[in-house]
Amino acid sequence: MNSPRKRTRLFVDGPVQGAIIRKLILHWIIAATVAFLYLLILQMLSTAEKQSLTEHMATLWSKYGVLAVVVVTLFPVFIYDSIRLSHRFSGPMVTFRDALQRLSNGEKVNPLTFRSTDFWRDIAGNLNSVSRQLGLLIEPHQATTGDSDAK
Repeated sequence: MNSPRKRTRLFVDGPVQGAIIRKLILHWIIAATVAFLYLLILQMLSTAEKQSLTEHMATLWSKYGVLAVVVVTLFPVFIYDSIRLSHRFSGPMVTFRDALQRLSNGEKVNPLTFRSTDFWRDIAGNLNSVSRQLGLLIEPHQATTGDSDAK
């Protein structure tokens, strides 16, 4: 098996990876809103003197503003890392889907190889075995000699 090539694209399966990112953003917004409301209510209950909502929010900002900036700054890093993680299962599925399509058309396929960090590596071996049994796997010596019609 030849060595897998380096990743060049981050988004390989828009519907799957997009759904993951949308869900992460939604969860982050919900978590941030709940945390803010919790802190605001705590602030309001812990203050003996009567203050306006604006004063309570100013107090919250003075106590937790730096933390809020750090969390907002880290959010894109978390999203980027999640996209990279999703690529480890989306990328192999795109490759697998394309190979299945070629096989269903009766075309020969190159042996599937996934990166060592990718998920579904066992599926690549299974598809390679089925392709070989069907006589539709381009063996490494065929790929190097250009003899792709030999069985």
